[in-house]
Amino acid sequence: MKKSTSLNLLVGILLLSSCSPANSNCIEGNCEDGVGTYQWEPERGQEVGGRYEGEWQNGMPNGQGNYYFANGSHYEGDFVDELFEGVGTLNYADGGLYEGEWKAEEREGEGVMTYTSGDQYEGEWLNDEAEGEGVYTWHNDDVYEGEFLEGEFSGEGTLFYHNGERYEGEWENGLFNGYGEYHWPAGDHYEGEFKNDSRTGEGIYYYSNGDRYEGEFVNSLYEGQGTYFSAEGPILQGAWIQGQLL
Repeated sequence: MKKSTSLNLLVGILLLSSCSPANSNCIEGNCEDGVGTYQWEPERGQEVGGRYEGEWQNGMPNGQGNYYFANGSHYEGDFVDELFEGVGTLNYADGGLYEGEWKAEEREGEGVMTYTSGDQYEGEWLNDEAEGEGVYTWHNDDVYEGEFLEGEFSGEGTLFYHNGERYEGEWENGLFNGYGEYHWPAGDHYEGEFKNDSRTGEGIYYYSNGDRYEGEFVNSLYEGQGTYFSAEGPILQGAWIQGQLL
């Protein structure tokens, strides 16, 4: 049941090298204090180097500008002392897109990341990873709403499957861990403990026909002490192994 967030997609964001306005690489305008265009020399294996077009202060990109990476990526937005900082948009060379806040060339604050797969994350970022409150939407219309930690579902959250199933509860490392509830569209639902995406621990499974099981689970099967209550029959109570009463 684990859903991969794919939130660690990174392009090697190049720190802008300090440049002298007197350098011939300043190909247009004022690259000291004003508006100008600076073309970097290509590195080994590159046909062209990066290029910055925009505002300058004290010989560094400061203010609004555009940086064109040699690999085809393109950043447009705020700069502070050569770094992406403030609000900006990064179009990745592979087709990904980030729109939002930056701090010291890392995604930090509020932002939206759209991946080449069609998946999208919208929410809070810290240290270039999804962290805090956010919403992750898969291209198949599954949706997770809740807390993130270091790019993983962690804390409290709800996963809505496009087929009508739903999990709401505690998460750790991208998996159901802790107390939660799982609902099926036919009417069955489970309330209790989960471990690594399986019903493990104490819980209650409610069937749509009125039956229910209360007790211990291991790997989503009745295992340990438990009681099965039938809506129209006898009560089964005792020790269970792999879903069978001993």
